[in-house]
Amino acid sequence: MRVLWVLPDAGPSDGARLAAWAIPVLVAGGAGVEVLPLKFQAHATWDWGVPVLESPLRGGFSRRLQLTGLLRRALSRYDRVVVDQDLDLELAAAMARGRGARAALVGVAHIPLTPLLAARGEHQVAGLRQAIARRYPLFDRWLAVSAGVGEDLVLAHRVPAGRVSVVPPPLPWPLWEAGAGAGPPPDWPFRDGLPVVATLGHLDHLKGVAVLLQALKVLEDRGRGLNLVVLGDGPERPALEQLARSLGLRAFFAGWRPERELARWLACCQIYVAPQYFDGAALDVWTAMGQGLPVVATDGPTAPSEVLGRGRYGRVVALGEPMALVEEIERWLDEPKRWEDTALKGYQRARGYAAERVASEWWKALGLRAGGSAGQA
Repeated sequence: MRVLWVLPDAGPSDGARLAAWAIPVLVAGGAGVEVLPLKFQAHATWDWGVPVLESPLRGGFSRRLQLTGLLRRALSRYDRVVVDQDLDLELAAAMARGRGARAALVGVAHIPLTPLLAARGEHQVAGLRQAIARRYPLFDRWLAVSAGVGEDLVLAHRVPAGRVSVVPPPLPWPLWEAGAGAGPPPDWPFRDGLPVVATLGHLDHLKGVAVLLQALKVLEDRGRGLNLVVLGDGPERPALEQLARSLGLRAFFAGWRPERELARWLACCQIYVAPQYFDGAALDVWTAMGQGLPVVATDGPTAPSEVLGRGRYGRVVALGEPMALVEEIERWLDEPKRWEDTALKGYQRARGYAAERVASEWWKALGLRAGGSAGQA
């Protein structure tokens, strides 16, 4: 089976990271996979291990028509065309889907659309909601990496339930183990012995890092100083760095790192905080659990609470409330043994989703038969 995985760009994002986790699983099942990033960034950190195609798209007013034509050709040449969850890309793919298509069109859902659209403002998205309701049901299959995202597709966006498969993210344990066992990174910034808090992700305002910084300032004022490592990048990074400086916090913004290095950094930290306002995949939470870290996450829709078993594998606190984070971090400082037990449960849960253990679910969802032939999607 020939598979083309289309991404809006090759830069650091949940979609590109999930592709880097899933593509080796498809290759191990016998599929021939190629990746097509519509934009390519020189600083991309992903090693997909398969051919990466150069996008033929050019700028200008005709770019949308170019994209639709490109996807129409792809649908006639491959067995599966997998598109990342990007609204412009998805809508163009649905428009390209015609009767002559050879490939099954597959969407990868890792963003809860309902809260995303609500955050944009109803007056700006009414037309977009209608377009989604018309186009999303045209996909042959949707792969949702959390139950909440799958339910959102069915209940809010008219996708038939029979076309949605909830598949867990295939966690790249060999890379994580290699990174965690490598010792502190050469540029590890802290030598003061204070506990280190970590967070990871795309640094936009929806990631909620400003709320975490405010919480750490309260703890600092109470005499409970902590260090902070922020892994990731994004448009809010300069403002967040300035906020951390103005609050007098010991915060190091490490940028994006390759997968193995992310594990290496997290292995040097003591607690993980996921302050995001919404997240349909919680890849950062899975990564932290995989390093055996205790996790505190905000109760944003939909995946963090789901991944943490509604509090069984980590703490879930009120959304956007610095004091809620303060209270849980203080409980961790005061009750380390109790948190060790919770972190161990989280680690064991993550172990159960190692790539080789969930591979068959991805193969089945994509209609991949033994030996790599294409079945029905």
